[in-house]
Amino acid sequence: MAKTLKVKIITLNKVVMEKDDVKRFASKAVNSSLEILNNHAPIITSTIPCVTVVEGNDGSKVELFTSKGVVNVKDNELVFCCDAAELPEDIDLDRALESKERAENRLKDYSKYDVQRAKLALARALARIDLKEHSR
Repeated sequence: MAKTLKVKIITLNKVVMEKDDVKRFASKAVNSSLEILNNHAPIITSTIPCVTVVEGNDGSKVELFTSKGVVNVKDNELVFCCDAAELPEDIDLDRALESKERAENRLKDYSKYDVQRAKLALARALARIDLKEHSR
C-alpha cells in the first residue's frame, strides 16, 4: 500500500503544483469538506471556491486559493482541475476586497443581476481574503 499521494493542481493556463509525497489534501466539495489521504477510494467530485491545503509527508504545508473545479482521485494520484489557483503571495488583497464589495452590492439589488454568479464571485473573494489575511 502506498503511503503518499501524488497531487497535481492545474488551471487552463498552467500547472500550479505537482507534488509526489503528499500526506493529506483538503478542500471543499459542493456539499461537504473534502479530505483525501493515501489509499483513498476512487472519486470524482466538484469543488467550490476555498482555501485548499496540501500537506507533505515531510511536514510541509501549502495553502492556496482554489476556485471551482473537479477533483479526480485514482490509484493514489489526485488531479485537481480548477478555474483558478493562487498562492497567498499572488493574491491582491485590495482587488479581493473590491470584488467582495461589488458582489455584496449585486446581491442587494438581485433584480438586476445574476444571483448565482454574484454568490460565486462573493465566495471567491471571501476565500482569497481569508487566505491572504491568515497567511501574513
